[in-house]
Amino acid sequence: MDGAVRLGDVLGKVMTEQISPLQARFGDLADAWGEIVPGELYEHCEIVDARGGELKVCVDSSPYMYELQLCGSELLKELQHQCPQARLKRIKFVVG
Repeated sequence: MDGAVRLGDVLGKVMTEQISPLQARFGDLADAWGEIVPGELYEHCEIVDARGGELKVCVDSSPYMYELQLCGSELLKELQHQCPQARLKRIKFVVG
């Protein structure tokens, strides 16, 4: 079969190129985000930065950003509880 690829190879590439760098940069914060954001919303957003007390989250469309903003204060409280070392004061959602 020309062009055939093994699923394990594809998954390994995704892990090393996308998931692992996120974990390396944001560690516990990324873990907590994955636990507290509802599945449907989680699929449409990604942590892109965390500094100066601000968590920056890129969202793939305005409707999903609006949904995340609606629950933003609850998300922030839970992240502050689970990851006090991050010293978060704010979550900024951006479409990108």
